[in-house]
Formats: sequence, C-alpha cells, structure tokens
Amino acid sequence: MKRNINVGETAMYGVLLLLAFGANISTAATSCAILLGAGIMLIQGVRTKSWPAVDRGLGKAILGYLVIQCIIAAFSYEPMVSFGDVWAIAYRFLPLFFAMLYTKTQKQLAGLWLLFAVSVFLDDIVAAYQLVHAGQFRPYGFNNTPTFFSSHMLMALPVLFLAAQKSYISIWGRRFIVFTGVLSFIMLIACETRGGWVAFAAVVLGLACLEKQYRKRIAGSIVVIGIVVFMAGHVFPLLEMRAASIIDPHNVANSERILMWKSALHISEDYPVLGIGQDEFGVFYNSWYISPSARERPTTSNPRSGHGHPHNNILKMLSEGGVVGLMAFFLFYSYLFYRLYRLYKEERGKLNISYALAGMLIFIGIQVEGLTDTNMNQVPIMREFWFLMGLLFVAGRIELAAKNQGKSL
Repeated sequence: MKRNINVGETAMYGVLLLLAFGANISTAATSCAILLGAGIMLIQGVRTKSWPAVDRGLGKAILGYLVIQCIIAAFSYEPMVSFGDVWAIAYRFLPLFFAMLYTKTQKQLAGLWLLFAVSVFLDDIVAAYQLVHAGQFRPYGFNNTPTFFSSHMLMALPVLFLAAQKSYISIWGRRFIVFTGVLSFIMLIACETRGGWVAFAAVVLGLACLEKQYRKRIAGSIVVIGIVVFMAGHVFPLLEMRAASIIDPHNVANSERILMWKSALHISEDYPVLGIGQDEFGVFYNSWYISPSARERPTTSNPRSGHGHPHNNILKMLSEGGVVGLMAFFLFYSYLFYRLYRLYKEERGKLNISYALAGMLIFIGIQVEGLTDTNMNQVPIMREFWFLMGLLFVAGRIELAAKNQGKSL
C-alpha cells in the first residue's frame, strides 16, 4: 500500500509540474493536468480505500458556495447553461486541492516556482515578439486578449517577488526569477491594460501597508519607475494617451463600460433575489437591456456574439446571481482573504517573507482589476489563481518544518 501511495504522490507531483508549466502558456496543458490529477486521486482512493484529508475550512466554504450557485442555476433563465457554468466553477477549484495535498518538500517547491517562472518567461517573450516584430499595438502573449495577459502578470509578479527571496532555490534560479519579474513588469506596462495598471498600483500600495521594511525601496522604485514611464510616454505617445484616458469619462471604452454597468443594475432591479442565472448576462444585455447609446453591439443576430459580461465582477455577480449570489461571492472571498491574513500573521517574523503575503497581493490585484474587467469567469485565470493559492497555503508550513528539522539535527 505504501508503494502505491508513493507512486500516486510522485504522479501527482508530475501533475503539479504540468500545471505550473501550463499556467501562463496553455489551457490545454492545464486541462490535461486536471483530468490526470482527478483520475490519479480516484484510482488511489479506490485502491487504498482512503482519501486525502482536505482543509476543512476551505472545503466547507467552497461546498457552501457551490450549493448556493446550484440554487441560483435551478432558477436561471436557461438552467442547463447555468449548471454548466457552475460545473466550470467547481472544476477550477481542483488545482487548489492538488497543490495543498501533494506539495510536500522544499525541493518540490523550488521545482514548481522555477517551472512557473519559465511559464511566465515564455509568455513574456511571446508578448515581446508581438510588440517588436509582429506590430501588435497591445501584446497579449499566449492569451486571447491583452486584458487576460495583464491578469496573468498581476498574479505572476507577487510570486516572482516571493520566490526570488527563497534560499532553497539556487542562486542562478533566483537570478532568472528576478530577470523574469523585470520583464513581466515591462510587459504589464506594454500591454496597455489600464485596469491592470491601476491594479498593480493597488498591489504596491498593499505591500507598503503590510510590510514596513519595503516602504523605502517602494518609494525609491516609484520615483525611478515614474521617471522611466514619463520618458517612455514622450517616446511612445500612445502610452501617455492610454494613461490619461483612465479618468476620461468621454473615452469610448470608459463610456461603454458605464453603459454596461447601468444595464447590469437595471437587470438586478428586475431580478433582485436570484438574478438571471450564471452566464446569462450576454443574452439579457444584448437582447433587452443594451442602451440605445451603446456603440459596441452584437456582430450577428446571436446575442451571445456581443458582450457577455459587464466588465465588473461585482455587477456580474449581482445581475446573474441577485443579492443571494452577490452575498455568496462576498462571504466566500472574504473568508479566503481572512485565511490568508491569518496565515500571514503566523508566518510573519518566522520566514524572511510570508507566502500568504504573496497570496494577499494576488488577491488584491485580481479583485481591483475585476472592477473594470470581468476576469474571474475566465478559465486560465482562475485555474492559475487557485493553483497558486494552494501552493501559498502550504509552502510556509513546508519551509518552517524544514527549518525546525535542520535545528534538531
């Protein structure tokens, strides 16, 4: 039985490596990893007649969240469509449990951080090629849009910042991680996703608020970055125009978002309790609630060919899930942040940098960007989000255990 367990854990580590490598470059690779992981866990459970113990708090929170989503889907405009979306939500949680259950040692952590950095680096290189050689106005790497690329960079940068300071990674590995982090920041600016820029500023502010030791370095970096961005704005006027448009209410993208936000509120007024059902915003918005002033409309008679979300996570939850769905969203993600903050308090002072700190910074980046772009319904983004959360939840325990073992020898 022990041999079977070891074989299963080795195989699951291979699944984690595939998730780390595919996180930024291939949805197909992460899909294969999740299917393989689920199959391995099922086979191991049947053979050993035992199942790995999941984190009870997170398990209960996720189960409760999914139950509420099922209730909303049952009253949806198109129940089968909404139940399909609920299944997709549930499916994306699997990397969280894979990472928490099968990451055991610092050596494994080092391999996962490095392979994740390789994934980010390849995404950056493709984006740089698109920008320099392919003539793309806004590069997007392996992603469908520059907005998705921005979300990946918002998750990658805190992890790279963390991993670059971990001594269990080789010096050359840490140098590579630092280089990748610098390149990722440049590509985050180059992709010109304004919500991503604002979210990154919120991430930096969050770091400054949580960690006094970084405040001087952050202040110095802001000055340097400000000078570089100012100079770049004069060399590349489009960057300056994009930055200036963030607060311009007459900008087309801004005005369209405002119209969609108003439509989402109108939908929630008509369907206040349980909303219209998951993945139904596009149908309702493009068929009945689109503003006469809106310029961006469906390209065909199919309403789903138009905007499928209101470019705001909160308004998407409110319109599609009503007050019940919005409260479930707030409670679930508030609990997640609470768990991260509690873990941060435990790790602070014991580790040179807290893993939970990186988790909170990722959380801040995704949620702030989600105020102007609906990013939490995207498969590759949420798979990476939950995979990284799983690693960050267990990594501190692993490092502390290794330190304590070293002291006892």
